[in-house]
Amino acid sequence: MEENRKAIINGFLDITKHWNNPRKFLKDNYDKAIWCAIADFTFRTTDRVPESTADKVGMEGLFNALCPENSEDSLKKRFIHYFEEEQREETEFDTWHDTTCGYVLDTLQKMYNVHYGKAQKIVNMTFKYLYCVMDDKEDYFMFCHVPLDSIILDWIWSIKDQMSDAYQSIIENNPNQKNLPQKLQHGYFKSWSNLDNDGGLVIKDKKHYSYLFYQKLLRAYCKEKGNKYTPLQLEFCAWTQFQWERAATEMCKYSHWLLKEKNLGKKYGAKDLKNVLTEVLNQELKLIDWNTLSYE
Repeated sequence: MEENRKAIINGFLDITKHWNNPRKFLKDNYDKAIWCAIADFTFRTTDRVPESTADKVGMEGLFNALCPENSEDSLKKRFIHYFEEEQREETEFDTWHDTTCGYVLDTLQKMYNVHYGKAQKIVNMTFKYLYCVMDDKEDYFMFCHVPLDSIILDWIWSIKDQMSDAYQSIIENNPNQKNLPQKLQHGYFKSWSNLDNDGGLVIKDKKHYSYLFYQKLLRAYCKEKGNKYTPLQLEFCAWTQFQWERAATEMCKYSHWLLKEKNLGKKYGAKDLKNVLTEVLNQELKLIDWNTLSYE
């Protein structure tokens, strides 16, 4: 899988505006990766705890809370220890990951009303940023989880047919999971930020897929497709491509008068859709230069 590395991270750090932040307390790549992950926390949609006594709000305040100086335990030290110790197997990684998310969640809940979904975003995005700069630790990312957000969850549902074999393998390997529906159900999807993790596959009382379910599904999908990508590597590709696919589909939906055909986004796959849109836009869409009010 090493051959995938350069292709999937090419240009990623160039669009990571927070990576080269001049703040002096960002001393190394661990600090920078955590800082960038915090930038993906989506503060604007997160409610503060009214009685919070945190000195500062925002990225710097959260960074200091997660990585306190002169502390025996911090998010940074957890990542340092992870990469210094021997590589973990899959189940050992999941245990470490859940404990680390628990640490992040406990810290977050002192300041914000949040669920497990917010904690996993910080932990998983830290791994994603570190993957870009730690080319000598490739094997340590083998079992990494996919950072879950609305784009990834929508992508999973969009390829539900391709996910069917992976989904069935989860059912076969978890015969005691009576609450798991026989087919992937969109009604069981829940906002990534409100995801919980009970260690199972379905939250029994609320009837939705748990955080761990998605990670098991994506691992099974990668395995079923021949392990060409690890789940984390797959996320680099899926997040970028599905953003484009979703935008292209929306364009088709609202521009059928220009495309001269309805439901074009449903008719074509990503590759064909790209070619069709390029051809149509070149031939049909005439653009005006707003400086000269003339057509290009």
